[in-house]
Amino acid sequence: MKKFIAVIAVLFFTSCENKSIEEGLANLNKALTQLEADFAAIDINATLAELDRITSTVEEMEQENAEVNELINQVREELTNLKLQIDEFDMSGTDEKLVELKEKLAKAREALDLLSLLMDFDLDGVVNAYDLCPDTPSGAQVNLDGCAEGQTPA
Repeated sequence: MKKFIAVIAVLFFTSCENKSIEEGLANLNKALTQLEADFAAIDINATLAELDRITSTVEEMEQENAEVNELINQVREELTNLKLQIDEFDMSGTDEKLVELKEKLAKAREALDLLSLLMDFDLDGVVNAYDLCPDTPSGAQVNLDGCAEGQTPA
């Protein structure tokens, strides 16, 4: 009986070879090796540095946006005051009042001109003051001059 059990055990263990399992394990090992290589190729320090740079850029843009909003509010307030003065202007007023009103209007115009330079009308990420291609198509990748590939500066 012992010989019979031993023969069956030998036959069982030697006949359990399965080529598809062996191939599957080999493919799995190959995939794991590739995954390890892919992980090794990731430069985490460079990625973190790039993330820090992007975060800094976003913070700068938020600060600039806050400054632009403040300027917009100042211009709005100045224009509102100017409109009130124009509405209340008495034609019998003195020449001094008229000159003062013209000066305020000129200042308001200068503020609006400055504000337009700080804006980005084509939304390419380059403010109008530095944008050499002010009509960049929406969504186009641009260089530092605000021009998309193949676009000629204005």
